[in-house]
Amino acid sequence: MDINKPQKEQTLPGSKDTLLEGESYIAVRFNGRKKVLSSAPHNGGMRTDLTAVYNFDGKQEGNKEISLQGGTYESHMQYVSKEIIGFIRTPLPVS
Repeated sequence: MDINKPQKEQTLPGSKDTLLEGESYIAVRFNGRKKVLSSAPHNGGMRTDLTAVYNFDGKQEGNKEISLQGGTYESHMQYVSKEIIGFIRTPLPVS
């Protein structure tokens, strides 16, 4: 199974936000910026500039330990965002 391709994609009722469900993640792509309170260790906290969020299960073949792509947590999360979930970091125009 291709973990890069969402198994399920749907527009959330009452919004134009998109829910994506993959084998190892669940994600929401917002229709514009949203206010988000995140407990993520990297760039967490109260944010008002996010256009997407996700939760990724990093276990590899049932192992509890994972190897970090790029060697750091930050580079690994950039890899997950872009290569696995397909989120590319692009700044939105300031409104």
